[in-house]
Amino acid sequence: MVKVLLYLHQSSAPYDINDNGPCDEDSPVVPIGRSPRVDVLLKAENVNAASLLVAMLKKKFRKRIFLGCDNNPLSRQEMMDLVNKSGKFSKHFDKFNVTDGLLGKRLNNTRTRQEVGWEPKYPSFAHFIFA
Repeated sequence: MVKVLLYLHQSSAPYDINDNGPCDEDSPVVPIGRSPRVDVLLKAENVNAASLLVAMLKKKFRKRIFLGCDNNPLSRQEMMDLVNKSGKFSKHFDKFNVTDGLLGKRLNNTRTRQEVGWEPKYPSFAHFIFA
């Protein structure tokens, strides 16, 4: 069985960057055992990113970490603003009011795209939400 480790923008917790700093395929990974939530992701055998998975399997990569994202990082507020503008939801999201805690990551998967020869279906969250 082939085990594949793939992090999507919504599941970037395995990367040990939490200060809104840059994050790419070479960024440090949270050690197994530090976080049960991250442990599940680190041990994942399958995720819902079929096109990247297929591209990786065709290249026969083994024991590699690849990052699936759109290279257009947004803040949580920017995402909610786009969701509101889309008109696809009856509920209006005002703003994020939490200012403490982890800030997240700004993901970049240029190396994944080059090595795997993969592009996401939507080039940005905006393209996705307005599709």
